[in-house]
Amino acid sequence: MKKTIAAVVLAVSTLFATGCGSEENIGYVNQQKIMSEAPQMIAIVEEGSKKADEIEAETKAALEANPNMSDEDRQKAMSEYERKMSGISTAYATQIQQKLDSALVDICKEKNVSIVLDNSVEKVLVSGGIDLTNDVINKLK
Repeated sequence: MKKTIAAVVLAVSTLFATGCGSEENIGYVNQQKIMSEAPQMIAIVEEGSKKADEIEAETKAALEANPNMSDEDRQKAMSEYERKMSGISTAYATQIQQKLDSALVDICKEKNVSIVLDNSVEKVLVSGGIDLTNDVINKLK
């Protein structure tokens, strides 16, 4: 579940563009590092994983409690499981994105940065730019 949430967040925000000032100063973050080191991010991922584990356990128990379940009922149970898991993934990915965006807006204002790029997956800046990664991690403690 942790990897799923992180993957969703990375997919959603491969490139941020946060308008925070009038000058065109560019900042960048390593979102993978933020996700693995910022206490608030770690807590959200752990909570999401716990909820996912609970749903998985409930579904498994329901299926095991009724071994003679029809194929149609089994399919309904699995569809419900997938729906709940998708909802959890979306909810926690949204929570993560909101925390990141909020921290970045504040940091951009402080540092007069107008554009923020996610430099975790593919290095988009060859030189220059302001690394905001540690600022975000500190903001999300």
